[in-house]
Amino acid sequence: MNWRRLSNIFSRREIRFLGVGLLAILLFLTHEHLIDFFYYRPLRVRHQIFRERNKLERSQLTIKARPRFEARLAARRQEVARLNRRLLPGDRPPVAAARLQRIIDEIAGETHVEITRQKIDKPTEHRLLLEVPVEVVFRCDVGALKDFLYRIEGHPMLLTLPKWSIRVLNHKNPKEIQVNMTIAGFIKKA
Repeated sequence: MNWRRLSNIFSRREIRFLGVGLLAILLFLTHEHLIDFFYYRPLRVRHQIFRERNKLERSQLTIKARPRFEARLAARRQEVARLNRRLLPGDRPPVAAARLQRIIDEIAGETHVEITRQKIDKPTEHRLLLEVPVEVVFRCDVGALKDFLYRIEGHPMLLTLPKWSIRVLNHKNPKEIQVNMTIAGFIKKA
């Protein structure tokens, strides 16, 4: 750059002012880059190292906890298998209803209950399961009904009594009662 040409255009004072301004801009930019390079960059690197170290520690904790998770998973699978064994056999409601009728007949035979009518009702959905109900009407005395209910409750299959009613046949001599109950078993939904 030719100083003589600049001195013809600008005065010495203006040249000094421009020089000082350019020097200030140069110092400011250098200062900013130096601060960024020597202060903020290491700070960002430290934060990144901290985040990565936290990720690594969480991963290591997950890896250490894996046997515990596998044991819990195995326990859950055993529980599911145990509960699945309590479901009625058969993948369709008519097959399951037939099996449920056989179970009811066996329990009635053991408790000396005389079944007068059985009717298979329409299956209903309950989340992942299908409820297969069988309506049963029988006559018995109170002791036989108690035994019948205990056998239903204690049966290895999952059996429920969604609705039932008891009616006394002879009000003067209330020994014999007529029971109308719905006994339900469950199968997996297809």
